[in-house]
Amino acid sequence: MQKSWLDPDDSQTEIYLGPPVAPPRRPTPIDDLMEIPSLVYAIGSTQHPQVEERLLTPVTLALAALCVVVGVTLGSVIGFSGHSNTTVTPAVAAHASVAPVVVTPIAPQPAPIVTPAPPLPTTLRVESTPPGATVMFVVDGSTTLVGTTPVDTNVDPARAYDVLVTLPNHTSRIEHVDPRSSHHLVLTLEPTR
Repeated sequence: MQKSWLDPDDSQTEIYLGPPVAPPRRPTPIDDLMEIPSLVYAIGSTQHPQVEERLLTPVTLALAALCVVVGVTLGSVIGFSGHSNTTVTPAVAAHASVAPVVVTPIAPQPAPIVTPAPPLPTTLRVESTPPGATVMFVVDGSTTLVGTTPVDTNVDPARAYDVLVTLPNHTSRIEHVDPRSSHHLVLTLEPTR
């Protein structure tokens, strides 16, 4: 370089002209979309325009378009699949080895047989004059010992009893007793001569 009056100590001086200017390019459809953030800012958004412009980059727009395409595809596959697995074509039904289902109706159950509860036993008191006589029940010709007078015994109120009262050297007596109407039997035994 030559010495010039601008550079008295012979050092190189460079003049800064600013950043290099890029050659003009042709606008694309994506460039139109890039203008949207500046419109939003111009309408009254409080966001900084450079921040908005960085959000709508070509890569971001391509990813958004890919998501829309995948979503529509999956939605149509799910929506039009029908989920009708119950339809069987005759050809498939002919090859299927399905056993016939036999449905047996449940027979109505008979009403339970309700037997009435046996009546509670009733107490029968047997006394004799003189006391100490033997008391027996007579059923179909056989006797069952109950005890000696005075005696209390439990009897079934639904049936009648023949009561035999015996005492040595006295006449024996037999009485028919219905526990529904009588709960106390008093007998006088006469001495034998």
